[in-house]
Amino acid sequence: DHVNVEFSKDYDELKAMTSIPKTKILSVISSSKIMSEGHRKRLDFAKQLKRHFGDKVDLFGRDLNEIEDKWDALADYQYHVALENSAVNDYWTEKLSDAFLAACHPIYYGCPNINRYFDPASLTRIDLDHPEKAIAVIESCIEQKKYESSEQKIWDSREKVLEQYNLFALIADYIEKDQRRTGDRPCPPVNITIKKEPSDSNLMYRFRKIFLRL
Repeated sequence: DHVNVEFSKDYDELKAMTSIPKTKILSVISSSKIMSEGHRKRLDFAKQLKRHFGDKVDLFGRDLNEIEDKWDALADYQYHVALENSAVNDYWTEKLSDAFLAACHPIYYGCPNINRYFDPASLTRIDLDHPEKAIAVIESCIEQKKYESSEQKIWDSREKVLEQYNLFALIADYIEKDQRRTGDRPCPPVNITIKKEPSDSNLMYRFRKIFLRL
């Protein structure tokens, strides 16, 4: 729900990439939406980042600096500040996974147990309840060149997004585990076409919750 823009790259394009050159330092995507406390917290922090870092950070989002392609707000940047609307175990969205797909080092607020899904060395955690400390953490990341030192870990997490956590891989894994549990024989494959929706993050969350019970 950042800006209601599409991520232009498809699976085949993303899979074929072996490097994504970085020419800029830091980006953040937010919007003027303030319907919830999470929205307000995210927007306030994005504005604090702009005041603190100035030209070092590029701020994108609805009514801020609108873009047609989310890739443009990610691909050029070493670091991307990925801010969820809430901090709930096992709930993470495209706000994080898109940063990995663009091979950014995510500076992340959200899912408390995100280390269950990705190597902690591939991202940096911040807490929006302590914005001054969060800004200090971001400064430290840039000064210590965390992007360079974590680049391989970032690409490992990117591969997880592509091959392990995409919707079709999750469905296939669920079916395989369910068949092992019930002893059912596999059904013959059937080709279907699924229409693309603007965001499947809530659907992905529901699937992850199901898989964790298997």
